[in-house]
Amino acid sequence: MQRLGESLTFDEHLIQLCEEFVCKIYGKKSFTSVNSLRYHLVCTATSTSYTDLPPTHDTFVQHVRRSNYQAFLWKQCLQHGEVPSPIGHGWDIDDGDINVLWMTLSSAPLALLELLRCGCSSGCNSARCRCFKNNMPCTDACKCKECVNAAAAAPPVTDVYVEDADLIVLDEM
Repeated sequence: MQRLGESLTFDEHLIQLCEEFVCKIYGKKSFTSVNSLRYHLVCTATSTSYTDLPPTHDTFVQHVRRSNYQAFLWKQCLQHGEVPSPIGHGWDIDDGDINVLWMTLSSAPLALLELLRCGCSSGCNSARCRCFKNNMPCTDACKCKECVNAAAAAPPVTDVYVEDADLIVLDEM
């Protein structure tokens, strides 16, 4: 974190270090990606409160940009000079107003935002199962055991990124 503010520009390595730090704050030292951690927490939580999840990678990068910009200003505050524009450093301009740029990508594909999750204890082969009833396979987020409605060929996902509203799987367990 001490490297924040050394310069207005920074490399991806700094983002990666900050991301690993955030994963440790959530008590998950084995995770190095906030997207992987988000996925894990959603799949293993008994009740999901989205306010308890870490930010998406895209949102996190914007936050690091704002933090880097602010730290840069603080580190340079005794030097007299022009204050650089915050535009492009986690802020953007809209109708002459400077606004926080929360994210540049969709928070998740629409299919994930409407994700069903069942709480079946077994089977998942009747209309009692929310997934089966909606003609969807059970996923890692479901609580079912010995499920016959699971997507058999799909490997567990550990790292997902959203790009152009499509789900792109980058890493598998």
